[in-house]
Amino acid sequence: MIYATEKTQEVIISQSVRERNCEDRISALPDDLLVKILLFVPTKNIVTTVILSKRWRTIWTEVPRLEYEDIVSNINSEQKSVWWFLEKSLQLHKAPILESLCIQLKEICPTNVDVAKLVAQAVDRSLRRLLFHLSWLAKPTSMPNRLYTCETLTEMELFNKIILDVPPSVCLPSLAKLFLFCVVYKDDVSLVRLLSNCPVLRILLVIRSEEDGNVKKYTVKVPSLEEFTYLYKRPLSLAENTRSLVLDCPALTKLSINDHSGDSCSIGNMPSIVRAELSTFCYPDKKILRHISSATSLSLTLTEELVVMCRPDNFSQLLARNKSPWQRLWGKRARRVSLNILSSLLNRTAGHVEDINKTHLRDLMSDAHRCESMMLEFEGLLLDYSRQRATVETMDKLLNLAKAAQLPEKISRMFNGEHINSTENRSVLHVALRAPKDAVIKADGKNVVPEVWNVLDKIKDFSDKIRSGSWVGATGKPLKDVIAIGIGGSFLGPLFVHTALQTDPESAECAKGRQLRFLANIDPVDVARNISGLNPETTLVVVVSKTFTTAETMLNARTLRNWITTALGAPAVAKHMVAVSTNLALVEKLGIDPNNAFAFWDWVGGRYSVCSAVGVLPLSLQYGFSVVEKFLKGASSIDQHFQSTPFEKNIPVILGLLSVWNVSFLGYPARAILPYSQALEKFAPHIQQACELSLSFVSMESNGKGVSIDGLPLPFETGEIDFGEPGTNGQHSFYQLIHQGRVIPCDFIGTVKSQQPVYLEGEVVSNHDELMSNFFAQPDALAYGKTPEQLQKENVSENLIPHKTFSGNRPSLSLLLPELSAYNVGQLLAIYEHRVAVQGFVWGINSFDQWGVELGKVLATQVRKQLHSSRTQGAAPEGFNYSTTTLLKRYLEVNIAFSVVVIGFCTPFD
Repeated sequence: MIYATEKTQEVIISQSVRERNCEDRISALPDDLLVKILLFVPTKNIVTTVILSKRWRTIWTEVPRLEYEDIVSNINSEQKSVWWFLEKSLQLHKAPILESLCIQLKEICPTNVDVAKLVAQAVDRSLRRLLFHLSWLAKPTSMPNRLYTCETLTEMELFNKIILDVPPSVCLPSLAKLFLFCVVYKDDVSLVRLLSNCPVLRILLVIRSEEDGNVKKYTVKVPSLEEFTYLYKRPLSLAENTRSLVLDCPALTKLSINDHSGDSCSIGNMPSIVRAELSTFCYPDKKILRHISSATSLSLTLTEELVVMCRPDNFSQLLARNKSPWQRLWGKRARRVSLNILSSLLNRTAGHVEDINKTHLRDLMSDAHRCESMMLEFEGLLLDYSRQRATVETMDKLLNLAKAAQLPEKISRMFNGEHINSTENRSVLHVALRAPKDAVIKADGKNVVPEVWNVLDKIKDFSDKIRSGSWVGATGKPLKDVIAIGIGGSFLGPLFVHTALQTDPESAECAKGRQLRFLANIDPVDVARNISGLNPETTLVVVVSKTFTTAETMLNARTLRNWITTALGAPAVAKHMVAVSTNLALVEKLGIDPNNAFAFWDWVGGRYSVCSAVGVLPLSLQYGFSVVEKFLKGASSIDQHFQSTPFEKNIPVILGLLSVWNVSFLGYPARAILPYSQALEKFAPHIQQACELSLSFVSMESNGKGVSIDGLPLPFETGEIDFGEPGTNGQHSFYQLIHQGRVIPCDFIGTVKSQQPVYLEGEVVSNHDELMSNFFAQPDALAYGKTPEQLQKENVSENLIPHKTFSGNRPSLSLLLPELSAYNVGQLLAIYEHRVAVQGFVWGINSFDQWGVELGKVLATQVRKQLHSSRTQGAAPEGFNYSTTTLLKRYLEVNIAFSVVVIGFCTPFD
C-alpha cells in the first residue's frame, strides 16, 4: 500500500537510501516489484550507498538501465570520486541487456574517467540508448570505434567535449534519433560518414558551438530523416562566407533552423515539409522558400534590419503578392506565414531597455530638446508624449520596428480593401464608412463608397421624416423617443458618441424634446429601466443585428415588440420598429417592414461599426444628420492623417508604437484612460468592456490574442488591460494605485474649451480651469513623484515619510483637444481605432476578429437548454461539472412558474 504510485515509490526508495534503512523498508517486497520500483530511482542514489544489502545489489543489477547525473562542483571528501562511481556501477551491473546508459557530468570535470572504456562496456551489453554529457571544462574525448557499429543502438545524445571521429566502418542500422550538442567535429568527412550510415534515422537535432571550426559545409543528406532541428548562434563577426548548411532530405516533414551566424543555407529536395520554422540572420532566398512550399505552417523570424534591407523584392512580393509558386500555396490552400520581427527586436534591444530602466523621468524631462521633439499637433489636437519612459533613440528604434513589421504596407492593404482579417477572410474598411462621397475605396474590386452613401442618404431621409413629424406612430403621434437595441459594438460605440454630444451646445439644441436610450443587457432590469416613463405611442425601436440572430439582441427585440403590440396591436410594429441588418427575411419575420431596414457590410467589424448605420441611425434620429455628418468628417480627417502622414508625425502610429513599447518591452500590462471631461464618461467603456477590471472593448477584443495572425503561439506579451474614469472622479478612486501601487501608463485627455462653461463671481478660477488644473498636475506628479529628501525639508514626521514618498517615473501622455464638438469626438474615436490597428500590425496579430467571445456563447446555449428542460419538465441538471451542477441546482431550487415578463405584467409560460 505504501508504494501506491510511481512517484511515491521514487520518493520512498530515495529516502530509504539516504537514511540507510532500506533493508527494513523493502524486506517484505517481492523481487519483481522491487525491480519496478528501482526503475524510478536515480542510479547515483543507489551507488552512493555502496549497496547496503546483498539482496538490494542482486535485484538492482537486473534493472536494465544505468543513469548518473551530478551537478555538484565540489565532491565531499567522504564521497568516492566520480570515476569510482561510474566504474563501480558497471562492475555491479550485470543485466545482459543495457537499455540506457545516461551519464551527465554538467559541472564535475573528472580527469581520470576512461570514457571509451566505459562506453565500450555498455555497447557489449547491447546498448539501446546512450546519453553522454561532459562538462565544458573537460578535455575533448573520443568515443570508441565499437560505438559506431552498435547494431542495437536506437538513440544517441552526445554533449560538449565529445569528439566526433567516425571510422570508415561505421554502421548504425537501428539508430532513429541522434542529438549532437556542441560536439567537436574532426572534419567534414566524419559528419558525412555518420549520417550516411544511419538508414533509419528519423530525428536529428544539431546545436553547434562558437568553437566549431572544422566543418565548413554542414551537409545533411538522409533519405529517412523526418525531423531536423539546427541551432547555430555564433557571433556574426566570426562568420565566414565559405561556411554553409546543405540539406537534402526527401522525407523531411518538420524543419527548424535557428542560424544567426550569417552563413549561407541551401535547401533542396524536400517535397514533404509540413511545418517549417526559419530564424536566421542570413536572408532566405527564393530557392529555399520554393523547396519548402508544401509547408502548411511557415514561421519566419528575421532581424528587423534584414527585413528592412531585403523587403520587398525577395519576401513581400513573393508571399504577399502570391507570386509563383506561392499562388498555389497561399491562394488555394490557405497556408500560414509568420514573420516574427518583434521577438528578434526584443532580444536585440535588451541593453537599451536596461538603460531606460536606469533612467528616471525626472532626468528625461530636464531635456527640453527631447520634450519638444515629443509633441505632435494636428488640426488643433496636441499630443504630448514626453512623459513616456522613452528617449529619442527609443523612438528611432520603434520607427525602425514599424518599418521592419511592414507597417506602411499593412496600412495600405487595409485602405485598399485587402482581406487582412484572414481568419474570417474579410476586408477591414471602417474607414470607408466616413469617406467623402468622391473617395474610391474598394473591396473585392468594387468601390464601396457609393453604397455607403446610399445608406447614409437613406438614414438622412428617414431621420428627417421622424424629426419633422411627417412620419408618425400608429396613433398619429410623432415619435420623440428612440430605444436602440444592440450589444457590444452595436451599443458601446453609439452610447459613447451620444453621451459626448449630449452637452455640446449645437447638438443639445438639435436634440431638444427628444430622448435616445440604449438597451443591451438581457437582464430584465435593463428593459424596465429603458421603457420607464416612455409611451409606446411615441417610441421608435431600432433593432441592430447584422444577422438578426444575436441571442441577447433578438430576445430584447421580441420583448419590446411585445410591449408595443400589447399596447397598440400587431400592425403597429411596422410604424414603431426599424432594423439595422442585412437579413431581410428575419427582419420581416419580426414584423418590421424590410424597406425600413438599413444595411451594413461584413467588412465592418462590430466594435468599429459606430460610423455605420449601427451608430449613425440612432444618433441622427436624436441630433439630426447634419450633426452626425460632422462627427463622420472628424473621423475621416484622422483616417487621412493616419494614411498619409510620415510616421514620426503620425499621432495614431506614435500612440500605437508607444503601447507596444510599454507592453512588450517595459512589461506594463495595463493602461488607464483618464478623460478630464464628464462628456467622455463613456469613452473608456467603449475602449473597455465591463469586467471585474473593465477590460478593453476595442483594444482587448482586438488585441487580446495569444497567437499570431498565422495561428502560431506568440513569444511575447500583447494587449492591454484598459480601464478609466473621468477626472476628477478617478482621483478619489484608483489614483492611489497608479501613484504608489502598480506602474500603469496613463492617457490624459482634456479640452481647451468646456461644453458648458461656468464661472462664479468671486472664485479664483472657473469650474473648467479647476478641472484642467488637475489635468496638468497629475502627469507631473506621476513623472516626478516626491522624494524622502523633499519631505524632510517640509518637516514631515519620520514615521510618515515612507507613506508620503512617491517614486515617480510613471509614464503618461496628454492629448489636448481644442473642444469637444461632434467633429472632435469623431477625431478622438478614429485616433484610438487606428492606434489599436497599429499595435496589432506590429505584434503580427489579427486585431479584427473576436473568436475569444464565442466559446462562452456556445456553452450558454447548453445551459439555456437545460434551464428550459428543468423549468418545463423538471429535469435535473446533467452534463455539467460538479461546480456548475451545484450552482444550477441552487438557482432552480426556488420552484416558481416559468413566466415571461411583458412590461407591466406577467403571463404564465405556455
